[in-house]
Amino acid sequence: MKVYLKKGENQMPIIYREHKGAPLTIQEMDGNFKALEERLEALEKAPLMAEGIKNIHQEGDQLKIESTEGRLFGPFQLPKYLPNPKGVWTSGEKYTWGDWVSHDKSLYFCIKGHASEVFAKENWQELLVMKTAG
Repeated sequence: MKVYLKKGENQMPIIYREHKGAPLTIQEMDGNFKALEERLEALEKAPLMAEGIKNIHQEGDQLKIESTEGRLFGPFQLPKYLPNPKGVWTSGEKYTWGDWVSHDKSLYFCIKGHASEVFAKENWQELLVMKTAG
């Protein structure tokens, strides 16, 4: 197995005993150390820069990411959320994230799993206020 710092560079390959199937010679061990030293020196002179995210694009249920280096990742399939309607809010009922309830002429989405004796708005996100005609 040959390992190079960058594709196309004519550096001495790292020789592994496992791949060679025999003990390494003194010259091969020295060559490995020399190759590693050259690679470390190259990194010290021009350290690799972190790659960032330039753009995140969503199309339907697909997500694509473009890096600051121009590489594209994806598409990634986004999970589908299926609402879990529970009807009218009931005291003492156990609710989990994603449950929907109606309470006091509003529709709510559970944002924190809980069971409570009184309706606590910090556990819910109001989605819709139901107004009566009049």
